[in-house]
Amino acid sequence: MAGACGDGTEPRADPEVGGGGSATGVVGEGGTGGDPGVPRCDCSLVERGCGSRLVEAAAEAGCDIPMLVDHPDDVWACAEGVWSVAEACPDGCELGGDESGDSCVAGLPVVEMDWLVLQAQVEPFRGDQPTLPGDAAVELVQAALADEGFAVSVDGWFGNETADRYADWQKQLGYTGLGANGIPGPSSLAALGEDRFTIVQLIAVGAKTTYTGRTVNQRTKDMLTEAEALLGFPIQLSQGSYNPGGVGASAGTHDGGGTVDVSVSSLTMTKRWQTVKAMRTVGFAAWLRNPSQGDWPYHIHAVAVGDTDMSISARNQVADYYVGKNGLASHAADDTPSSYQVPFTWWEQYLQN
Repeated sequence: MAGACGDGTEPRADPEVGGGGSATGVVGEGGTGGDPGVPRCDCSLVERGCGSRLVEAAAEAGCDIPMLVDHPDDVWACAEGVWSVAEACPDGCELGGDESGDSCVAGLPVVEMDWLVLQAQVEPFRGDQPTLPGDAAVELVQAALADEGFAVSVDGWFGNETADRYADWQKQLGYTGLGANGIPGPSSLAALGEDRFTIVQLIAVGAKTTYTGRTVNQRTKDMLTEAEALLGFPIQLSQGSYNPGGVGASAGTHDGGGTVDVSVSSLTMTKRWQTVKAMRTVGFAAWLRNPSQGDWPYHIHAVAVGDTDMSISARNQVADYYVGKNGLASHAADDTPSSYQVPFTWWEQYLQN
């Protein structure tokens, strides 16, 4: 590994990395890899350190280090006024024993919470789904559960065995009811991941609130508000979430979070389907229910994909939606016209697009 800037040791050069040289900490504008209007960071900013350290220092100085965005997890050094990558750290970069940043150590592996939760909501009911790219996260969680003494296979499939063991973990932490539904929530996942993995792409459902007078959580409310904005006309709920018992025909799907029914009696058929499409667009598993399917009037039934508070029956409806089913006891094909269908998505992914 190269030494600190100015000690005569040559770091491994990156041909795209530019140089500095001003005693003020910044040099002229422009150059490869930077915004022409942003000053270039001088080597005196930080002589050596992990990319994460340099990101913070550069932000404070209001300057630019070329190529830093492409090497955030590597150790950088500076020699003769030139920034370069001193050592690549493919497993992540952290500061060493002191704060010099003079060593490269492997960081903790990463769990993408949204992908993990999607597998936890689809695979127990619909089997292993190779098209869901969360297997690596599932394996990390399974290995952590095994390390805690729970008998579980480490195979990347969040099946019923893993769901049951995760529920046992939640119960061990003191959770009951919806808090022990086998779907990883932010608190139980953080406890399981301590010193084992870090969590990114967090899902947080937020506190209970209301939407058109019905109880929902903040995440569901945000989704409904966005869907209404896409539509340009109101969404009126006829049933909300956290409604145990509720309407008998709902089969317990409203017992937890994320599940709502939408009144459509005042809407034309076209507007009903438009509402289904808007709700699906922001991340609901949504269907237009009709009187021929059950003892109910026309309404839209929707489950917020990825909600970690949902009941098991609602979870199974998300699984049905993922494989193109109607979410009813018949598990028949989704009857939504193709012009109102959208690719499977969820709230956090919608926000990123």
